[in-house]
Amino acid sequence: MIILRKFCCCVPLRQGCLILGYYYIILGFLNVYFMMIYLDFCARLKKLWFLHDEVSIIAGVLLLASSHNPENLTFLLPIHMFVKLAALIIELIFYLLLASSNDLNTITAIYSFISIFATVYCLLVVFSFFQILDQQS
Repeated sequence: MIILRKFCCCVPLRQGCLILGYYYIILGFLNVYFMMIYLDFCARLKKLWFLHDEVSIIAGVLLLASSHNPENLTFLLPIHMFVKLAALIIELIFYLLLASSNDLNTITAIYSFISIFATVYCLLVVFSFFQILDQQS
């Protein structure tokens, strides 16, 4: 398994996890805003995207809590990874339903690939942080 030593090649993993926690929370709220204001999808797809955003915000809160106090809250990191994997599955289902309804345009497809790649990279960063904390204790 790949274990990273730095986040984006220059930031320590703990600070990278803090950045990711805030990123998940802010991106979750921005996704809800853009979904309601600018995008016109059916109600089923909107509910699925809201579920994805809610789960991502919860994952961000778990990551922030465990990153602010890694000595006492290390047990939250595997829970965060599980929650974020659930959000990834929900996101994949959303994009599959979107593609089956012929509403998937080029910009949405590019956003989906970037989002999925970013989620996998972020999970790898959190897993590396957990492994390093586990080795230290």
